[in-house]
Amino acid sequence: MALIVRDDAFVRTDNMSEVHFKSIHTQDAKDLRNLHREIAVMRSLEHPHIVRLHDVFEVIYAFFVVV
Repeated sequence: MALIVRDDAFVRTDNMSEVHFKSIHTQDAKDLRNLHREIAVMRSLEHPHIVRLHDVFEVIYAFFVVV
């Protein structure tokens, strides 16, 4: 199965910043390993010109990413 990424929704937080929810669906083991690696890298980055990763929720064959 291919990697499927959707921008599901966005909300404004109390301080009026936007937070986007993205869902990523895959059943491929290689894609799952790559997603885990990319999430680890994104968690370690903090720069004003790079999108910040706020949280990740993982269920079977899907990740829900808050950026």
